[in-house]
Amino acid sequence: DPEHAGTNGFQAGSSFKTMVLVAALREGYGANTMVDGTSPCTVQFPGHNPYTPGNYEGEGGGVTNLVSATAHSINCAYVRLAAAVGLDNVEETAHDLGITSSLKVHDCDCLTPSLSLGGLDIGVSPLEMASAYATIAADGVYHKPYFIEKVLDRHGNVLFRGGGKGEQKIPVQVARQAVSILKSVVTSGTGTRASLGKYPVFGKTGTAQDYTDAWFVGSTRQLAAAVWMGSPK
Repeated sequence: DPEHAGTNGFQAGSSFKTMVLVAALREGYGANTMVDGTSPCTVQFPGHNPYTPGNYEGEGGGVTNLVSATAHSINCAYVRLAAAVGLDNVEETAHDLGITSSLKVHDCDCLTPSLSLGGLDIGVSPLEMASAYATIAADGVYHKPYFIEKVLDRHGNVLFRGGGKGEQKIPVQVARQAVSILKSVVTSGTGTRASLGKYPVFGKTGTAQDYTDAWFVGSTRQLAAAVWMGSPK
């Protein structure tokens, strides 16, 4: 089953902030929207106890624009952004982009504030993450992952072809805004080691709690990839 291939899922860390970013862009936020990254922070989500996140990656900061908050992976900015956008919208956006795993906590079948930072309650596979970023690279068109490109008979006739035309899941302009903002991660933020020089790259780094998982998920115009490092156990 391509939707569950490879792993049972790992914490996505800050690489999951892209889902919050796209959800915010869908709600009308933009690159120059100012967000409060002041740290430390305690944020109130409706129906939850106040949430005080740790800073596993990136930097703290004051009030800054969405580009800078993304490039420097500022947790407090993204937690406040997720609270403003709504966890339901973040979940919907993640599934639209290509995340197939449940994002709810099993004990309560509910979303929790740590969703905004790819925290303890989230287990996603590298395949899902690569698929989600590929949707952004493809102007918002989702293509379900598949293993087999095509099967030919001995005469070269196509017996089977994998894949399909895809489905427009997010608006083209939203996808292009996300690409533009996520390029800053590679040009001047936490992901500069992912630069390919003349080939434009967009993406997001991610570090889980206690540094148990490390990610870079990103894409050029032609190829999306997810790199995960950690223990399979």
